[in-house]
Amino acid sequence: MLALSLITAALALPSEAGVQLALYAPGAELAGEIIGSQVFDIAEPLVSGEAACYDAVGIRDLNVHIPVREAYVELLEGAISVDIFFEQIHGEDMILFGEDEDWLDVCPSFETEFHSFQLNDARVRMTLQPWVDGDSVHLDLLGAPIISGEITTDIEWVPDVLITSFVEEAIWDAVSGRVTEAIPALVGELVDTSLYAGDVGDLRVAVDLVDVEIDSDAMVIGMDLDAEWRGESCLVMNPPTEPIGRTPSVDFGKGDGSDIGLGLTERQLNGLLLGAWADGLLCFEYGPLSGVLDAVGDSLSEPLEQAELELSFGAPPAFRLDSGRIRLDLNEFHIALIGMLDGLPVELFKLDADIEAAVELSVDADISSIVLSMVYVDLKVSELQADALLSDQDGAEERLVSFIEGWVMETVGARLQEVPLYGTLLNASSIFIRLDSVQVDNGALMMTASLFDADDSAVDTEPPNTEARIVSAGSDILELQWRGSDNKHEGLSYSWRIDGAEWSSWTQEERAEIPSPDFGPHIIEVRARDGWYNVDPSPAILSFEIPGPAEDKDDGCACS
Repeated sequence: MLALSLITAALALPSEAGVQLALYAPGAELAGEIIGSQVFDIAEPLVSGEAACYDAVGIRDLNVHIPVREAYVELLEGAISVDIFFEQIHGEDMILFGEDEDWLDVCPSFETEFHSFQLNDARVRMTLQPWVDGDSVHLDLLGAPIISGEITTDIEWVPDVLITSFVEEAIWDAVSGRVTEAIPALVGELVDTSLYAGDVGDLRVAVDLVDVEIDSDAMVIGMDLDAEWRGESCLVMNPPTEPIGRTPSVDFGKGDGSDIGLGLTERQLNGLLLGAWADGLLCFEYGPLSGVLDAVGDSLSEPLEQAELELSFGAPPAFRLDSGRIRLDLNEFHIALIGMLDGLPVELFKLDADIEAAVELSVDADISSIVLSMVYVDLKVSELQADALLSDQDGAEERLVSFIEGWVMETVGARLQEVPLYGTLLNASSIFIRLDSVQVDNGALMMTASLFDADDSAVDTEPPNTEARIVSAGSDILELQWRGSDNKHEGLSYSWRIDGAEWSSWTQEERAEIPSPDFGPHIIEVRARDGWYNVDPSPAILSFEIPGPAEDKDDGCACS
């Protein structure tokens, strides 16, 4: 099993936790917005009690409509304060009755029409204390809620003023009970385990909440998370059991306006990699990395008939989180090429090496992506065998090693600059999570994000429009230009494809030069995407034709 343990403590205390999840004060405001959009209803066939000298007094068909106007959620030391204001609360068409079997008193049984009631300027204030039981976050009521407002009733006939008091108290109790039942669950939705657990492809994630702490800056939740790979994988013999790495205390401060914060320590990330290694996910024969072997093998099938490629890691990869950058050590990397030479299988090439790479991460709001830039990549060859490919010239192998190491450092490092790595917008349980920042400190990776309810006016659901044109077309290069328009007037990114092939990566550039396709008719499509990941469903379409040699024209194509 791929196991990832997430345990946390209060922000104010030093912590060696692997992961700390913080809900900041602005995030608590979102809980207030969620509560403020609610409407509660009560329908009770019978509510009864005692009043005056009656054995039983009650209301049949009690109904209460409770629309919330606005709500405010505030983080306190050890608790959460919730303050709720309501529109008019009301009910109608009920029956009020009293029953008494004692003939010696003056409380005859009665039944009368309870036409309606109105509760104006209602307000409920409560204090909640969070705790966890493994499956969910619970919020217990501390003390009794404070409820206020002005109530008026329209009752056909009441034999005693104490009966009116019973009616008003029954209404207050019904409203208070319904609200105090619903509110904790609504606040808990922001940290519900459904945000973290579930199936992601062949990966099943289960969450066990173990701890929660709260102060005036944030509520911090700890959890155990098990991730089990259910797809194809390789058998790993005697894998290491303890991850390496530092476990510093993660200090988020006050969040700088973000709603939530997430900190992962170096040891925690390496624990995840170690679990992936133990589960056989980091082999190239099966599982997620099998496509790498297929892609490299396909590229060799043309020049080398019946070529077979071997790729493997001899040791688990390991992260090192330094100030401002992430380093990844890939030790004991092995690659070998087996091919046919003079009709016999021969190991044409074998390379064993250690790879060290360093990258920087940032958030590009214009294309809503985490952006990766390679700082450096260093390859140290420990063994190289290429006897079947090299001449017997002295120093040939050493020169090849030097060339490979230099090529990796210069070519790979130069190409991996500002590469969009992963989107910064997620949608979970009708809540949008938008990443604000990514920071790497000594031993920890820290992220902050903002939360949006689906009904928030800031949420954009309208896709942009795209326009495109062919600027010039030659026998070698096709130059394209495009632009988009959007209702939010925010940054747009673009993607294109030719003749229904794969879409290109998203880019902020509004032009591109691409190799001219083969002779004949072609179609290029260009689409725009806004910062909320709304993609133009009707891409701009450019139809053109590349003429054959006998049809060459000055402009190189017939475009429309």
